[in-house]
Amino acid sequence: MPSRSTLWLVTIMVLAIAVSVHADVEDPSTQLVTPMFSATLGLDVTFVPLPPLSFDIVSALSLTLSVADFVFASQTEFALSGFQSQRFTAALHLGAVTLSDWVAFEPLFSWNQFAAHAQFFAIDAGIDLILANIGSTQTPTYSMAGVLQVGASPTCGVSLLSLTGFGAVDLLALSGGIGAPLAHRFQHLFHYLDTLCADPVDTRVTVLPDFYFEEQVLRIELDLFGLLASSTTWFDWLGFSAQTIEVGFAFLEPNLAFLMAISLDGAFSIDAMEFILDVVIQPVSFTSRTAFIGPLGPPPAVIAFAGQQFALAVEAIGVLFTFETDFDSAFLFERQLVALETEIPPVRFASLTAFTAAGFDEQCVRARVQFTGVSLFSLVGFDLGGITQARFGFDLTF
Repeated sequence: MPSRSTLWLVTIMVLAIAVSVHADVEDPSTQLVTPMFSATLGLDVTFVPLPPLSFDIVSALSLTLSVADFVFASQTEFALSGFQSQRFTAALHLGAVTLSDWVAFEPLFSWNQFAAHAQFFAIDAGIDLILANIGSTQTPTYSMAGVLQVGASPTCGVSLLSLTGFGAVDLLALSGGIGAPLAHRFQHLFHYLDTLCADPVDTRVTVLPDFYFEEQVLRIELDLFGLLASSTTWFDWLGFSAQTIEVGFAFLEPNLAFLMAISLDGAFSIDAMEFILDVVIQPVSFTSRTAFIGPLGPPPAVIAFAGQQFALAVEAIGVLFTFETDFDSAFLFERQLVALETEIPPVRFASLTAFTAAGFDEQCVRARVQFTGVSLFSLVGFDLGGITQARFGFDLTF
């Protein structure tokens, strides 16, 4: 007969095996171990011709370190004339609280933004404190600003956002600079073409000389049972200053969305209006944007047609073809964009060609080669006058 100690040992082993099996089944995260430390080192070199007979070479060295819940990043930029800019970014995640700070020198000190954000239940609240040089390099002028942010993630299809700026305006820069969120969502084809050969834009709030209340932004979004709506309202120290209203619908079968967006100025007059139609019937995506501009004079001036854009994307034989056609306010041809993108591992290739009414305008060609821990990339842009830019670089991840 087994001893009591043997029975205890067997019982412990059975429980350990059961807990292990339960963890493997119930918790998918046990299948993937997140490394405690990771780093990325990158170099980007850009050749820029300076007409008529000169050129400049800009190089950017970047470093990113991640240790557990702490992330640090540095980017240094040099040109032939010398040091251009330096940017440091740090973020620390403490459960529901995130602390971050980034400092920029361009080439002297220009920006320092500290942010503290906390998320509890469906509420996200935070504060951004900014010290900026709003003068020139020769005559620096320093000013402080603060932005209070309170948001509610979608609950029953409704989300809220409030931004309050002291000594700062253009507060939506903290949310990507998007003034009409639904219109931005359904114009994804236009955004894809705009960013195919361009770097992301570094959006910042605008800091003013004195630390007073300057701007309040209130936004409410509704996405419920196919009905879409949003309202973004701006206030300044004098009261109401502008508003953007969006109303539309979206269905999944068929994948169809229609949206109307109206912008009002401080006098509640229509400043701009646009209609967006987005249709996806695999493998084809189509987006149409019709824009109008508000009356430019006193009554009886009417809302005038401002332009029309069409975008079409289709994927065939492993290649993504994307086209954009723009017409001006007289509905005359203005611009045509043609983009091709494909991937033959480990190479990803993209090309963007622009035409105007006069013919060929410009083109860029981009390529990236991805290996384990190594990424090589290059980009060349040219027009009828020759090369406009040439970039190459690499990223090392370890």
